[in-house]
Amino acid sequence: MTAVDVSVQLPSGTEIPAGVLREEPSPTGGAPFVSFRYHAEYLAAPGSYALSPELHLDTGLQRPPVHRPMFLGFEDAGPDRWGRDLLQEEERLLARHDGRPYGRLSALDSLLRVSDSTRQGAVRFWSDGAPLGRSALPDRVDTVDWPRLLAAAADAEAGRNVAAALEILFQFGSASPGGARPKVQVTDDSGSLWLAKVPAHGDRWDVSLWEEVTLTLAARAGIRVPPHRLERVGEGRSILLLRRFDREDGRRIGYRSARTLLQLDDHEIDRRSYTDLAGALRRTASTEDVHELFRRVAFTLLVGNLDDHMRNHGLLRTKTGWRLSPMFDVNPHWGSGFDSTPIVPSGPTRRREIHELLDVADAFDLSTDTAMTILREVEYATRDWAATAIGAGAEQENLEPFAALFDGPARDWVRNR
Repeated sequence: MTAVDVSVQLPSGTEIPAGVLREEPSPTGGAPFVSFRYHAEYLAAPGSYALSPELHLDTGLQRPPVHRPMFLGFEDAGPDRWGRDLLQEEERLLARHDGRPYGRLSALDSLLRVSDSTRQGAVRFWSDGAPLGRSALPDRVDTVDWPRLLAAAADAEAGRNVAAALEILFQFGSASPGGARPKVQVTDDSGSLWLAKVPAHGDRWDVSLWEEVTLTLAARAGIRVPPHRLERVGEGRSILLLRRFDREDGRRIGYRSARTLLQLDDHEIDRRSYTDLAGALRRTASTEDVHELFRRVAFTLLVGNLDDHMRNHGLLRTKTGWRLSPMFDVNPHWGSGFDSTPIVPSGPTRRREIHELLDVADAFDLSTDTAMTILREVEYATRDWAATAIGAGAEQENLEPFAALFDGPARDWVRNR
């Protein structure tokens, strides 16, 4: 049985021991699972909070539901899909070197192999007084050897020179936070941590450039976004730099995904609706956040953001409670095959209609008139998308595939209303 000490940096800035996480063998021979017990001192501390919605604030021993090996609040601190793939490949190489059977990493193993310095959120893991997690020393953004880093990411994706690629990527904290695309961590002159999204093998367009465009438009539409900028690294290739919003002046800020807030399993992350999320925010966050969620959904529909599942929304812990995090992972996508978040329960996950959002304005604590005003504001803020894209470095001849997204039926409906 593996025991791990858990600490949390509270919004006050104080980091305190929170409890003990243990990995236990499955009685049926399946994957191991975890249990957790809070320290009484944590429960008594001003500003303490549940580390996952299903982890009640009491000193009893608690386990996740039988179908989950890990509490979702801790999963938010673990590796993303890209990171899990890297860690699993590392495990394959280690097993071959050691001459032992190769198997899937447990949920706890994956969680603890993420770099402590770049791990998402305010939760940390310890053993014998030392933080658990690989070491990572991200370079300053202005000194990074981008060609070397891009080559390592490409090698990892293609299965070439894997050991050398992993060594480089893990040095840059390439396992967390969330997302499926290649990424690393870098710092700026002040030491602030930034996420760098790099091109992926098989990209059909400059994905980072278009995410830069949508973030710029989102800010114009009154939506909070993290500080961001673009690094051009070749013809049609860019790196998007985003300052980590779960760090502030060296402090770690608690993070919770919407998936965790709604207690969703992986197969459910695009099956709950925006009105479900609005209801959860109404109970957990503020009316201001519920209103901003409406604005974000309107923006999503007007710019063709399809990959908007519940891992791509999050909350930050403040001294007054949970608040929506800045918007992230928002990108126009003209491919097919996405099942996006429906506006209402059992609503369509493709061809979502913006009038459907207006019809449920009351679920976001908005009157119809106020909701319509927001729709017009977002439409106006995003209508010059083409000029914004060209200003970011897009070529005029590459705009056409995106016109159907940005100048589609949703925009026509709002402008003609």
